[in-house]
Amino acid sequence: MGRYISVNFYGVLNCTKAVLNGICDRGWERVITISSEAGRSGLDINVSVYGAAKAGAAHLLRHIAREVGPLGVTANVISLGLMDNVPASLLIALLKRFPLAP
Repeated sequence: MGRYISVNFYGVLNCTKAVLNGICDRGWERVITISSEAGRSGLDINVSVYGAAKAGAAHLLRHIAREVGPLGVTANVISLGLMDNVPASLLIALLKRFPLAP
């Protein structure tokens, strides 16, 4: 459980902290982190801690965006969709949750 939080939340927090002062001093830079659909909505696929860590990182960047925006710095989160790295049975169950056009 701790590894998901360490990588997906504290990793973003520590990396951002390491560069933020220099970025703000230059007055024009971008902070970008990668999130996941698991951080945007609840899923019943046993990823709750991972999702919470991703959601925490995304919300951290929202706050940072508001705090450093006036200095010319932007902070954004890219949220990826489903990846082709899950078993077919899980993928089929997930796809049933999305409305599809005929």
